[in-house]
Amino acid sequence: MKLTSIQEVIAQDEDTPVLGVQGRIVTIYDPREKHGGPESTDYWKFQHLVIQDPSDTDQAIKVTLVKRETLGREWKGELIHFASAKGKNGWTGVKVKLDKYVDKMTGKEIQTKVLWVTATAQISKGYRNDEAEAKADLDEQLLGPQHVGKPETVKADHPKVFSPRENLEQGDLLKSRKIVARSGNLWGLAMRAAIFHVSQIEQPNIRDGFLANGIALQAAAATIMISADKAGAALGMPSGNIYPERKPGESYDPSDNDGGGNV
Repeated sequence: MKLTSIQEVIAQDEDTPVLGVQGRIVTIYDPREKHGGPESTDYWKFQHLVIQDPSDTDQAIKVTLVKRETLGREWKGELIHFASAKGKNGWTGVKVKLDKYVDKMTGKEIQTKVLWVTATAQISKGYRNDEAEAKADLDEQLLGPQHVGKPETVKADHPKVFSPRENLEQGDLLKSRKIVARSGNLWGLAMRAAIFHVSQIEQPNIRDGFLANGIALQAAAATIMISADKAGAALGMPSGNIYPERKPGESYDPSDNDGGGNV
């Protein structure tokens, strides 16, 4: 699922669906709710907040939560992620709206873009990391949007570490180089595995599309590498070069032990 930056959201037309967007909450307001309770047929509830792009603090946008659970003041300062849901009529839950009001000082009508977040949207505290994005994009292309898992979120400012850590002391350049070399070998093996397995896809349009699309192929390799890295595979890789130049006709199958996979 594509993440849209706040700057890109502001540039969109009204009622444009937003698949995914995230930011840090800098302002949060108490909700406004019509008396009569949720059981009333004309019940409404709005809560406004302002989110800011963590990588570009000049970019911010107001978010309006419509008939959603109240976010408490403790959410201020947290990273928050909004994601639309795929339904029969397309993507719903998060879209761009125009907020119109009259400036009391000048009497002029002011129009600003806001994020309109309704009941079908997914809201999570934290951020979508690059690994989760690559896997979700790959799943969506191979299997369709209905098979994409829920967004993977992690606590703000606490990124995940997948492989077991080695004990490193400051200045231990040799061991650091070996760790980088092992990760590089794992990436090379994952890329060969991606090429091999994608080439086995029976549907020619999907197979040829992946092989011709470098970004899609890298996403496939990243998904394989993440799974292997979670199992600690990087620590099991040698630090020397295990990928001599592949000769024409050699297999990309990573399970080969006779030169094709170089394992």
